[in-house]
Amino acid sequence: MSSDTSRTTRVTRSSQPHPLVPTRAPSRASTPASPETSKRPLPTRAAPTPIISSTNLPSCTPSPPMPVDMSDFKSAKLNTENLKFSGCKSDFRAWKDIIDLYMIGNPKEFPTDQIKIAFVLSWMSGTRHVQTWASNQQTIYTQSETWPTWDKFQKILEDQYGDPAAEQQAREYLLHFRQGDTPARSFFDTLELWFTLAKITDKMEAYNVAKRSMNP
Repeated sequence: MSSDTSRTTRVTRSSQPHPLVPTRAPSRASTPASPETSKRPLPTRAAPTPIISSTNLPSCTPSPPMPVDMSDFKSAKLNTENLKFSGCKSDFRAWKDIIDLYMIGNPKEFPTDQIKIAFVLSWMSGTRHVQTWASNQQTIYTQSETWPTWDKFQKILEDQYGDPAAEQQAREYLLHFRQGDTPARSFFDTLELWFTLAKITDKMEAYNVAKRSMNP
């Protein structure tokens, strides 16, 4: 009887359902399947962008500045009708002033002293005498291959064609020149002209002449 009871008890216990065992979390990350065994392809990673060092950059040479076209800059076109020298000493001063004015108005045409001298000699053609003198000067400078400076050449011109009488006459005129009722601007402009004719370049001498001329 007792044996039947124990058998019944074992059957009853064995027929009862066993409790579910909870799933244990993995202690380590699962190792992914190898490419050979996995049917799902791995995602392709983009290649890393290379880091370019500033020391490896190509050197850039700056472009040269664009040249300025100077053809649009015109020189002053002055009257050339009176550039020819007659060879007369009485005309020398007026002619020389015209030559100087033309050079001032066209500076790009006269970059050197030699070009200035050649230009002046080319216009000394009013008479056979002045043509001969200019030709002789050109021959001397060309054969010696030494041209004088512009200042020295102007002194040569003054010695050859300057009128000593005109200088003396100008100085005598200044002795008696007075301003009177002449406006100040016109008075000083006229005074400067006579200073040029009289070859007065000393500032103190010019001051004394001007002061005397302003007195009644």
